[in-house]
Amino acid sequence: MLLQNRMWRKNRRPNKCRKNNFHTVCCIGVDLNRNFDWFWASSGSSADPCHETYHGTRSFSEPESNAVKEFLELNPPKAFITLHSYSQMWLIPYGHRRKSYPNDYSSALKPLANRAMRALRTVHGTKYSIGTGADLMYEASGSSQDWAKGKLHVPYAYLIELRPDSATFANGFLLPEYEIKPTSEEMWVAIRVIAEEIIAQSMRRSTSITPITESGEFYLESVMLTSS
Repeated sequence: MLLQNRMWRKNRRPNKCRKNNFHTVCCIGVDLNRNFDWFWASSGSSADPCHETYHGTRSFSEPESNAVKEFLELNPPKAFITLHSYSQMWLIPYGHRRKSYPNDYSSALKPLANRAMRALRTVHGTKYSIGTGADLMYEASGSSQDWAKGKLHVPYAYLIELRPDSATFANGFLLPEYEIKPTSEEMWVAIRVIAEEIIAQSMRRSTSITPITESGEFYLESVMLTSS
């Protein structure tokens, strides 16, 4: 299937087969970004194993999502950023329901996202929309960034939908090769804003701070990045 369909979005979990009229249907995979423990299975996901947004049999049922959970619980980050495609959107929790926001949405999460997007725009002039996934697109429960913010209490948790915008290409998941490098260049500048804010906050709280090296060790210790 992976060789035949490069747009495959789920993992490869073999699900239980079921009867469909006179046929037996055996579907594969769980949508990992519906498998986290934040209003799991409540909105924007499916209980149908054949559906692309199948949320699994329970939260963290999958080894991939459970591995992320265990790692972050042992190594709690200051920021969690998960990179997706596409639509050019910087999404802030929460995405499970419209008009649902963390307490620091307006005081911390959105202002920092605005700063990051202003920096991003200086690179190639690209514009991103900022808001929750539920408000800008659709409701989706069980996402990694919502769990990171709501359950793990990571100060800055974001989901970023990369280039292109939703109106540019017929299939935005197939990003043209010439778009890849500029996408990386501008996103690096935006993520650096997040890392620099974390460093600044740490310096204000304490005069002793982990040394910042040119290899970026501090960034790796403080910011968790995922992609899907």
